[in-house]
Amino acid sequence: MKHPTFASETLLMTLKIFERWDIPKEEWDLLLGASLKNLIGHDDVDSLITDDLIKRTTTLLNIYKALGNLFPHDRDLAHEWIKQKNRAFDQKSPAELIKLHGLIGIQEIESYLMDAIHR
Repeated sequence: MKHPTFASETLLMTLKIFERWDIPKEEWDLLLGASLKNLIGHDDVDSLITDDLIKRTTTLLNIYKALGNLFPHDRDLAHEWIKQKNRAFDQKSPAELIKLHGLIGIQEIESYLMDAIHR
């Protein structure tokens, strides 16, 4: 049995986060910039994981962790935040920002949350 690598483990963790955030499965490919159908059913998923996908998943994990730090006593708020419209993102939700701008949107959200933590 082949052991999962960091990349495939990170992808699986990101999918669990999408479930916690209640992101519809139809939107997962768009948020990841990759086809889960192609990835999940493939014998060697690691060979299909691109640098872009690794950057997206690791940054999404950072966002998840940052939200936990910002809202340590309200997990529901931390999980709902990704879908709430935000003035900082021109009245778009962070999820919408990711759909519109891909990795750049993910990095913008991460930067915003890191600034909020360090204020």
